[in-house]
Parts: sequence; structure tokens; C-alpha cells
Amino acid sequence: MEESSSQSVALQELRALFKMLDISTLEIEALPGRSELQESFVLSVLVDKETSRLLIGQHGLALAAIQYLLHALVRKTLPEASNFSIDINEYWAQKRMLLEKRAKEAVQSALHSGQPVWLSPMSSYERKIAYFILSRYTGVKATGVGKGEERRIVVTSVARAVSGD
Repeated sequence: MEESSSQSVALQELRALFKMLDISTLEIEALPGRSELQESFVLSVLVDKETSRLLIGQHGLALAAIQYLLHALVRKTLPEASNFSIDINEYWAQKRMLLEKRAKEAVQSALHSGQPVWLSPMSSYERKIAYFILSRYTGVKATGVGKGEERRIVVTSVARAVSGD
């Protein structure tokens, strides 16, 4: 599947969805994806602040739903479509910086104390980002625990985990 076909269909479907919802955008563009998240491209959307709150929702839940719906619409037309994400007003870019900070703090705490550090519950997309970030650190392991909305990551010192067996 050609990436440009996926981008074209995704842009077309997103514009149609926004038109149906009577949402005006300032800009929509396809940007290079993040290889660590196995994305071919990111649809970057700029909207006014009020619309942004509506489209992102509490903890990004509305954005996740829009992304899920758009994936379904694109895959209906192109079953082998490239993987992509949507970022509204750089929500995910800002969230990633916050996840970087939390991951670093969790790693330092786990290594210093030897105790497991429980991160707060996250969406599956946030966990995917967090797992990638945590994979860059040595001496710790990240494990998913819980179900549904309570699913979270626990960061454990590898030295502690090995000696505790």
C-alpha cells in the first residue's frame, strides 16, 4: 500500500468528518510519522482553542475516538492502509514531553529506591508512547497491569526484580 494513497484517503475522510460535524479547521497537513510508534504519517490539525477542547476531550478520550473512527473509515476504503495518528493543536507532542518527564522520574525512583513505581492509568496510545520512552533506559523493566481504564505501567528496577526471585 502506498503511503500517499493512505494519506490522501485519510485527509479526505477527516475533512468530510469535520464538515459533517460543522467543525472548521485552520489547517490540516500530513507530517512524517514517528517510526518508533510504527506510524507512516501524522495528520496535524490546527483549530481554535474552544474547538480543540471539544475534539481532544478529557485526557484525550475524544481524540482517541476520532482517531479510531478515522482508521475505520480509511480501512473501509483501503484495507491495507498505512498506520497513522491524528494530533490536534500538538496535543500528542505536548503529552509526549510530559510522558518523557514522568518516565525519567519513575526510572530514577525505581533505581534509587529499588521499589516498583506505578504510573497513572493511561490510554493504549499513551502506554505505547511510554513503553517506547522507557525502553531507552537500562536497568529497569516496564510491565502493564490492570484492565480497561485502570491499565497502567509499573516500572521496576531490573536488579531488584532479579534479586527478588
